[in-house]
Amino acid sequence: PQNAYPFEWVALVDLGDQVRLLGYDAGEVTVEADGRAYLPLTLYWQNLRPLDANYRQYLKLINGVYHIWGQQEGYPLWDGFMTSTWQKGVVIRDDRQMEILPGTPPGVYQVTVNWLNPYSGRSLQPDGGGGLLLGPFDIPPRPPPTIESLGIEHPMTAELNGQVRFLGY
Repeated sequence: PQNAYPFEWVALVDLGDQVRLLGYDAGEVTVEADGRAYLPLTLYWQNLRPLDANYRQYLKLINGVYHIWGQQEGYPLWDGFMTSTWQKGVVIRDDRQMEILPGTPPGVYQVTVNWLNPYSGRSLQPDGGGGLLLGPFDIPPRPPPTIESLGIEHPMTAELNGQVRFLGY
């Protein structure tokens, strides 16, 4: 059947009785010349009633065992449209570029989405509990990262039986 919505993936998930994820679009993973990679996501939110606080979004790229391979946080619309100002029924198109950590193995991943009031610690949960998962997303292979791009806080080198090189901690 034809999707009647202006986005690729229909979600229709309510976070409490406050905000609804209508759906999302996901672009192809882009790899920059310096090796950094990004997963472009566009989230479509609808306010179900006026929000009492400014909620931050926390997005995490996870594998099947919930190991985090990328994350991003911020207010919707890149901090440009605080949620306490949203009017009932308004639809927000929120474009995101989630950086994928260097060394992320190719494979299938999902993105968790959490809304949190950073002052009270209160989070908005999907009706019925559980988390809000988007995906699956295919992360393609890419060249191994340079040692410099790993941002090792305490670099040091040690050879382990000529088979493994320790780079630091």
